[in-house]
Amino acid sequence: MIDILTYGFTPAMLPADISVSGTNGTPGMRQLGMWDSSDGIEKIFSDIEQYFGKCRFSDCTHSSEPGCAIKSALAGGGLTRERWENYLKIKHEAKYADDKIAFMRDRQQQHKKWERESRKRDRNKK
Repeated sequence: MIDILTYGFTPAMLPADISVSGTNGTPGMRQLGMWDSSDGIEKIFSDIEQYFGKCRFSDCTHSSEPGCAIKSALAGGGLTRERWENYLKIKHEAKYADDKIAFMRDRQQQHKKWERESRKRDRNKK
């Protein structure tokens, strides 16, 4: 038996008669990611986001400021450290995904601009 996680194979790369372990196959899929996830994050982590706005300072970074509602919830048991760290990881990934969306929009607009300019040049040649 071949462990596909160890060797980096996907089931689509292996002959049908080889038994594999480690994961179910997703042929052709190399990576999973998030796209436009901000609404979902707000719903899934509503227990965390309820503390935002309750901090003493409006620009609280939830790391070392006095009067931080998140720090109080972590200390008082209203919020677990693991849940908070998961929230931070997901928010970081969502920020990257949001940047990718903006990048793709800008790229699409640039391609439209090039297409218009190309058509204009073609018309001027005639």
